Amino acid sequence: MVFGSLYSADFVAAARAGLTGLHRELGEPALCQEGWNPQAVEGAGITSSGLQIGSGLVDFAPAIVEDFLHPTILTLFGATLGEDFAIDVIGGCVSDETRARKPWHHHCGGPDEERSDPAFAPVGEPAMRLNLLIYLDDVGEGGGQLLVQPRSIDTPIELCGDERADWDSQVVLEWTAGTAVVLDERTWHGVWPQTRPGHRMFVGGYFRAPALPAPRNADAGAARLRSRMMR
Repeated sequence: MVFGSLYSADFVAAARAGLTGLHRELGEPALCQEGWNPQAVEGAGITSSGLQIGSGLVDFAPAIVEDFLHPTILTLFGATLGEDFAIDVIGGCVSDETRARKPWHHHCGGPDEERSDPAFAPVGEPAMRLNLLIYLDDVGEGGGQLLVQPRSIDTPIELCGDERADWDSQVVLEWTAGTAVVLDERTWHGVWPQTRPGHRMFVGGYFRAPALPAPRNADAGAARLRSRMMR
């Protein structure tokens, strides 16, 4: 689901300032590096997709905490996952024109997706995990558009094409700053390479129904933030 320009200019500015400040604090390292390159700040690393903040985002952008769950998003998550849904990770990403194409992938298993035994909602079952992406830039041609493969809950999860090529049925998303995208964990998605100069930023998180066990790779601080966000 796409919610165009849902978040305010103040939220966008605060989140951008936090991410920019963290990049500067780390010495402004190159934003595209192969593998996982841990940084001096716990939970931060650089990959081929950019500077990834996998935990502790609100330490660098505390002004976003109160507004991170927009009422529209809160209503959607409550209706889909249950009113007592859990927040497992809050993070963000900074990339630039050195970023290459992001291959097709999904997030089955949430924060534990790279382990050999991820627990995820099977085909035919309602969503049990959701991903939230809040984009902090206007993105159109050359900006690293998001590619999404539409699905229903009955759609098989198996890869249905070359993971580094366009798919006939893909949807190409472009947006203005403050747009939010919510994906079921089983949704295949990828990103076209960024060719325009400048930073491309987003913040987001992993959310799950309380019936699922807590992931091993959850951000310890995310659960404590839930009550503050939902006041």
